[in-house]
Amino acid sequence: KRAEERQLRVSDGVLAQVMREELVILDADNGKRFWSRKAKDELGFVHPIVAGETFYVAEGRYSRRSSYTHWPMCTPDFIHAFDLKTGKPKWTFKWSDQDWGEAHAVYNLQVENDLIGGAVTMRTEGKPQAHGLVLDARTGKVIYWGRQNDAWPGSTGAGHSHVRMLLRGNDVWTMDIASPIARWDVEKPAEFLSFTKTYKGQIRPVACTVWRSTPNWWYGGVAAYPMSAEGRPHLSGSGRSGCDIGAFPANGLLYSPPNACACQPYLPGNKV
Repeated sequence: KRAEERQLRVSDGVLAQVMREELVILDADNGKRFWSRKAKDELGFVHPIVAGETFYVAEGRYSRRSSYTHWPMCTPDFIHAFDLKTGKPKWTFKWSDQDWGEAHAVYNLQVENDLIGGAVTMRTEGKPQAHGLVLDARTGKVIYWGRQNDAWPGSTGAGHSHVRMLLRGNDVWTMDIASPIARWDVEKPAEFLSFTKTYKGQIRPVACTVWRSTPNWWYGGVAAYPMSAEGRPHLSGSGRSGCDIGAFPANGLLYSPPNACACQPYLPGNKV
């Protein structure tokens, strides 16, 4: 298997490992297997998430990457929630139950409070178009399905963060490869706050792939953007270091390792 098809998550003594068509949940202290599961025929697993006592994962047909997007992606045929220690199914979202058309890939998944969501690209005549999906993390019920609109303009373009959708509290955020685009309450998608004009015309820093949030800022690589949409982005002055910037904020400082392809394990967008 290609190394990029292996995704690992560690949380509170549990090691979750996805290996394309198989997922395994282990005791991180001694390697004891709690449970495992095989994907359906010709399908694979991506985007494993450990949140409390629940393990979430997407299952579908592996999708072709967009441009130089490095992490594995699949069609959102299923999104599962399992009991972390026993593997007992809690719920399963089925794409076939929806009347939304043909999906190209689910680009990311993130759990925030009682929500799980991420960006989904849909097959069209031109480039795949970006959409957003948010489910109730407790039941799998659809909370939000957002088609492309003024808060998420344009096609997916290149890879990296261009189609990332992230959750913070009850807010949905859309990002492109350079900066935040817009945010809105998941229950009031029409009342969005646009950031497009705020950052329009500014020189784009190298801020690909990695998005993390603190209470007042979004960090994208070596740049920080205020959540209030007031003021200007803060650029650290750090240079590009290898594949993608793996910088992360901590202790009031911005740490930038000398060489780091940062697609994993920070894909969902961490809070620090």
